[in-house]
This record gives sequence, structure tokens and C-alpha cells, in this order.
Amino acid sequence: MRLEPAVIAVRSPASVVVFAAVALLCAALVTDATLRGRWDVALAALPAVALLLWAAWLVFARPCLRLRAEGLDVVNVLRTTSVPWGEVEDIALRHQVIVLTRSGERLLCWGAPSSARSTALTTRTASQGREPSGRISGSGAHRAIRGYWERHEAPRRVGEASVRRWHRRSILVAATLAVAVVVQLLVVAID
Repeated sequence: MRLEPAVIAVRSPASVVVFAAVALLCAALVTDATLRGRWDVALAALPAVALLLWAAWLVFARPCLRLRAEGLDVVNVLRTTSVPWGEVEDIALRHQVIVLTRSGERLLCWGAPSSARSTALTTRTASQGREPSGRISGSGAHRAIRGYWERHEAPRRVGEASVRRWHRRSILVAATLAVAVVVQLLVVAID
């Protein structure tokens, strides 16, 4: 018997590649300055490089759709919305994954993979959501989302609602790095 993982994170492979490219570019620039013996340049670049890496991580690597037995989490840049399965009305797969809730919310998931055929809206209730063979259309990630939803779908319970949480640490780290870059620029401007 195959056990299902407690949490599955589905994200866009292209976003991960972009983050990796930014990280490699930043590492190459700092390494180049270090190898040339320009420790002053490498050290001076660290706050700006750290801010760039943090921003790239927030925008490209962090956003995803997390699937859990209790519901799903739409993880975007600065906040996460947790939706119990009983509150999910539909999941639309287009340019982005769109979670429609029974309370009328429309949640866009920035980091989930886009549909292979993003011109056609694919929903669970739409007839075009299934191929003539009965197989769910779309990419492997979209089939995983649909399959996970179908296995864990539950009726709506009284008092069940979506919960939004801000990523306070992410905001604090970004603000701290931005202040460090501004202070560094002011110190350089004064000298």
C-alpha cells in the first residue's frame, strides 16, 4: 500500500529555474569580485545581493499550491490563504491556478504551474475538463491537483472558512535588507 505524503507542494518549474538563474548570477558576481581580490567590492555588494536574492525567492521560489488532507494552501508572495476542502467550489486551471470558494472568493495562485493549453479554461465541472477517455486533461501537476481534490473532497461544514496569514517574517527580512541597502548607499554618498 502506497502512503500519500502529508503535504504536496505544486509549483511552476519555470519559476524555480528563474530563481536558480538569479542565484547563480549573484553568486558569480560575488565570486568574481572575491577571486580578483576585490574584497571591498564583494563586501559592499552583499546587502544588495542579499536583497535581490530574497526578492527573487519571494517572487519565484516561494509561491506554490500546497495540497493537504484538510485542504489546500495558496502560498503567494506575502500571504498564504488556507482553504478547507469543504469550502472549495471549483479549481480552474488556466494561466494560473484559480481556486473558487463557496463563499465567493477567487484566489489566484501565483506559483502554481500554468495549464499546457492556457487558452481553454479547465474546471472540474466543465465538460472540457475530461478527455473522451474520461482522463483529466492538463499537465501532470494539474492531474495531481484534481486527483488530490477528488480524494479529499468533503462537504461544507458550518463555520468552515478560508484563513489568510501574512508572511510577517518575509516582510521584516525584506524591510531589513532594504534599510541596509539604503544605509549603505547613504554612507557611500556622504563619503
